[in-house]
Amino acid sequence: MDRKLLRNCRTIAGFNTRKDFAEAVGVHPATVTRWEAGTVPLNKHWKIKVIKVLAEAGLTQNEIYLLSELKK
Repeated sequence: MDRKLLRNCRTIAGFNTRKDFAEAVGVHPATVTRWEAGTVPLNKHWKIKVIKVLAEAGLTQNEIYLLSELKK
């Protein structure tokens, strides 16, 4: 997941702060900062968890895909 895509999906899903999103995912807020900065990539385990949290917040996988296509 692209770092800008992660930030956009997070805010569209209603997580206005990294802290709120981190709590929902189950990581430290600094981890979300690193993911969004691109200094630490999301591994498969965390990608699945992030997508699950975004889906629970109302963002569909189709919406995530469409947002990812906007960067091309």
